[in-house]
Amino acid sequence: MWKMIKADIEYNKTLFIFLYSVVFLAVLSNAIKGYLEEQLTMLMFFSVVVIGVTAGIEEIKTKRIRFFSGLPISVKRLGVFRYSVFVPYWLSLMVFLWFSSLVSQKAQMGLEYLWWILTRTGAVFIWIACMNLSQDFTFVYRSKGPGYALKWTVLLFGVFGGPLVYFATNPRYQSDPFFSFISDVFLSPTGGMGLFFLSLGLLAMSVLVYKKRKSYTE
Repeated sequence: MWKMIKADIEYNKTLFIFLYSVVFLAVLSNAIKGYLEEQLTMLMFFSVVVIGVTAGIEEIKTKRIRFFSGLPISVKRLGVFRYSVFVPYWLSLMVFLWFSSLVSQKAQMGLEYLWWILTRTGAVFIWIACMNLSQDFTFVYRSKGPGYALKWTVLLFGVFGGPLVYFATNPRYQSDPFFSFISDVFLSPTGGMGLFFLSLGLLAMSVLVYKKRKSYTE
């Protein structure tokens, strides 16, 4: 599977170089000036959207699922492969963000920063897991009805749920009672860890749903 990961990175090399270059400049600015975390995470989120949309379009154009299904690799490993580039990419961004804040704030960071990171990571993982689930549910059932119902359920949850938590926990929106409530819940230790483990559960669920697809030729 490592050869597939290398090929995927090579295929999208120009995009990754561009995104990492933009993020690096933003991280450097945060390390020098400080307190640009919220702006930086907004930029990181939209970089993930760019990768997700680009990957989705390429998957449809090149019929990658059909191609991969013919390789001598288990379906489970193919389900995991879909996150083999994305997850390390996002975690690397979080490391850059943490390091830049460590420099700018001279290591004066408490546990609140950890819950803040976990909340954003959980929200992004929920978004990408739901995107894949919405695609796979269509091919799980022989009858289209249940598949489409689940597809639109998880799609709406991912499209609105993940980004809502991500943006609602931005301090600039704390004057709004609704956003303030969401922030109080998810920036707490229980809320941050709960959201993060929920996102891991959805990622695992998406691998299981991928295994249950009745067709890989679409």
